[in-house]
Amino acid sequence: MVVDIVAGAVIALDTVVMSLLAPRLLRKMREGGDNEWRENFRALEPARRKAITLAMRRGTPVTDPGDVDLLLRADAQLDHVRRAMRPFELMTLPIAAAALAFAVEHHVRFMLVILGAGFLFWALTGVGAWRQQRRRKQSVAATRQLHGA
Repeated sequence: MVVDIVAGAVIALDTVVMSLLAPRLLRKMREGGDNEWRENFRALEPARRKAITLAMRRGTPVTDPGDVDLLLRADAQLDHVRRAMRPFELMTLPIAAAALAFAVEHHVRFMLVILGAGFLFWALTGVGAWRQQRRRKQSVAATRQLHGA
């Protein structure tokens, strides 16, 4: 009984907070971005764009000195988006925890399976994102060392 009330209150409160903050978070993500970089990056030929993104994914430096600025600005843009989305990600944790508490208390297997799959997906994508960020930072450091940027 108490778990139902607490879980319902957490879900309701978090839903209201998310619905109020989500537009601001999305606007912050769009407004703080580097629009000039985005236009310059999209204007590149596909092979050059692929070379930059592949270097970032592999953690290797870019070889073309003209791509150094694009790589550094791409890194800053990805950091900006990550910072802008972080509060949104953190707000979903109370909802998931409340739903998990409800499912455990009431032995709702379907919810346990869905939430378990969701937590597994969250953990796997989190590890993948961490690895990609680490490689991206390695690429930036190697590029700065190679080109003296």
